[in-house]
Amino acid sequence: MTSRMDCHASLAMTEPAAAIAPNRGVAMTAPAVAVAPNRGVPMTAPAAAVAPNCGVAMIEAIAVIARPQAVAIHGSWQVIHLDAVLPTPWRNGGGVTRELACWPDSRDWVWRMSVAEVAASGPFSRFEGVQRWFAVLGGAGVRLRIGAQTHQLTGSSAPLCFDGASPVDCELLDGATQDFNLMQRGPRAGAAMRRIYGSHRFVLDAPKWVALYAIDSACQIVHEGAVMELPARTLAWQALPQGAMLQVSGGAALWLEVVA
Repeated sequence: MTSRMDCHASLAMTEPAAAIAPNRGVAMTAPAVAVAPNRGVPMTAPAAAVAPNCGVAMIEAIAVIARPQAVAIHGSWQVIHLDAVLPTPWRNGGGVTRELACWPDSRDWVWRMSVAEVAASGPFSRFEGVQRWFAVLGGAGVRLRIGAQTHQLTGSSAPLCFDGASPVDCELLDGATQDFNLMQRGPRAGAAMRRIYGSHRFVLDAPKWVALYAIDSACQIVHEGAVMELPARTLAWQALPQGAMLQVSGGAALWLEVVA
């Protein structure tokens, strides 16, 4: 049986929230400020300030792997659309990856969020000391063999958490798939990812990075009275202190938390 890292980091407390209004527009409710292109270095932008005495140092910036011109700022949120990020081909030719976000930078990240398009069956790369979360976004799905265990995952399956050091063989069930990946490095890895649909209210039990990826329809995020409309195939993320409350509503999405 393959060894597994602790994949039971607690998610924020949730409770039912009011249903989202139908037929809302998907445009952002306030203009997004585009990040200036062609600066020649990984782009950073101010992140939400962590409240004093919350147990972690102030987070001053977020480094973004994606093309600099692809990232926008909406209030305290970092926002990026999947189609704005150029794909990076795999060395084995089996697929491509679009890296959406990481912290603190792309060369020495502590956590990373990306979307992969898998075109052929084959082994996953191994990442020593990394906790991985994997969710199917599109396509028929995959069958993952992790050591002695086999997991069949589709677009309706719960995200799978596993040790990045484990040997993983991926078999496509019926053609190419699109998949979301969250990776966190370090002995104190404490990340979580879950599928959501409809309305949810989250209360953070610790200082965390939080993120929402709208899969195939628009979602809405409400935080401290500010409302943001998130189009499909778009990721939004920021750092928040313990006790922060958010309301999320809309279509199918992934909710992610990473302990700061």
